[in-house]
Amino acid sequence: MGSRSPRWSTVPGVADILILGGGFGGLETSNRLRSALGDAHNITVIDRRDRFTIGAAKLWHIAGLRSLDDSTRPLSALRERGIDYIEADIDGIEPDTRTVRTSAGSHRADFLVIALGASFFPAHVEELRPPAYNLYDPGSVRDIRAALEPLDEGRIAVTIMGLPYKCPPAPYEAAFLIDQYLREQGRRDRVELEVYTVQPSPLPVAGPEASRRVAETLGSRGIALYSEHEPARIDSEGHEIHFANGHRAGFDLLLGVPKHVAPKVVAESRLAGPKGWITTDPSTLLTEFERVYAIGDCTSIPNAVGEIPKAGVFAEAQGRVVADRIIADIGDGDGPTFDGLGYCFLEFAGGEAAKIEGDFLAEPRPDVSLVGPNAAIFRDKETFVSERLDAWL
Repeated sequence: MGSRSPRWSTVPGVADILILGGGFGGLETSNRLRSALGDAHNITVIDRRDRFTIGAAKLWHIAGLRSLDDSTRPLSALRERGIDYIEADIDGIEPDTRTVRTSAGSHRADFLVIALGASFFPAHVEELRPPAYNLYDPGSVRDIRAALEPLDEGRIAVTIMGLPYKCPPAPYEAAFLIDQYLREQGRRDRVELEVYTVQPSPLPVAGPEASRRVAETLGSRGIALYSEHEPARIDSEGHEIHFANGHRAGFDLLLGVPKHVAPKVVAESRLAGPKGWITTDPSTLLTEFERVYAIGDCTSIPNAVGEIPKAGVFAEAQGRVVADRIIADIGDGDGPTFDGLGYCFLEFAGGEAAKIEGDFLAEPRPDVSLVGPNAAIFRDKETFVSERLDAWL
């Protein structure tokens, strides 16, 4: 392979592979590539963050189950695995030439993988000021924990502010874990706990049976569920949510889930579709540009009920496919395809969790079911977290 000049390479036999984003998709892609290719090719990851945190850790920290630091690793550890890591802001993407402009200079690649995740709708972020917090922002986790600890009475609202948002079960997990924490503290009878969603049921993508079971569990724990409640305005100073349907609700602590939007650098690029997300071939994850792939939350992959969920397990699965396709291309072979199979954990507290799993690309609707909850699946979730941290960083 080193003696010929492949069609993809500007340097005979050496591929420059550039991965934008150090989340689930970027970490799986880069590590899989390095493991298969050895040190014969250049692999670079660019991310504006200096650390990677597993999403589940945020809720565990809020509920006092374990420290956020336990599930956080420095992205600079990639260098120890032979993967170049650059901490920089990404200012522009030119997909036709596979060139990326950053605060640390410009970079051009033979293969470009975009795994930049999703951003938050700015107007929603602006409304989330204490005692209202962004549940999905790692930077807010310790503040949420600090606000929850002294709360002896009042009302806590978990509020889904718009669609789409990543990791669909997470707001319900937050409610279950906070409920457990308050019960252990002997304060639950003095604190009301409510969940508001813009959707008609908790988890439409998982089907009516899963949504029914989540709703029933919420009810059994005394957690009020309000469906089809879209916030029109959150008044942090007045401690009140104004909903589009005219309903108002007070709160002493609000955990908001902002609508997710495509990262600005993606939305302003030629990769962007009508809503800002990147449209890819659902099987190959290729964009319309040669040797430019996109995976994870920054993409929109349609299915029979909308699109597949924005969740780390799908970014990881897509990262495996893309890595193997690049490996095959370097070797002048054929690569695998993304099949839409996946799962999400749904933690019910008390050391139990369920799995929402199945074929999310099935027709005429996703073939998805909820398995559990039980203690074995919760242990699977713990293993899932630890194994990926150890494998990637």
